[in-house]
This record gives sequence, structure tokens and C-alpha cells, in this order.
Amino acid sequence: MAGPLDGVDAVAMTITVFGLVIDASEAVVDDELPLADLMQGEFVDVELSAAALPALVATEIEINGDDD
Repeated sequence: MAGPLDGVDAVAMTITVFGLVIDASEAVVDDELPLADLMQGEFVDVELSAAALPALVATEIEINGDDD
């Protein structure tokens, strides 16, 4: 899933993309950044765990446009 980051809750370990709340507690964030470093409005690519469906659980979050 790719889209603009609507919000980040570093305490609850969730992100929101397109209004969908995604569990990010187990996700590897781009270059191992802390989740709190993500900013609203950034475009992100989020890999979701197929095993966790229908729950939305991120396995990887990458900032779109980051060349690293």
C-alpha cells in the first residue's frame, strides 16, 4: 500500500494511511528510523503482513522518494 501519511501515533505504535489505522509495532521503518520521526503528509510505501489479514499489520514502512 502506498500513500500519504495521515498520522502517526508513536505511543500506540500505529500509522494512518488513507484513513486506515495500521499496526506498526513490528514494522521495520526506513533506515530503522524511530516511528515518531515519520511526519504527516510524507508519502510512504507500507508492506502489510498477509498472515495477519484482515488486520492491517505493517512489516515494512519506507518513505517514498528516499534514495537510500
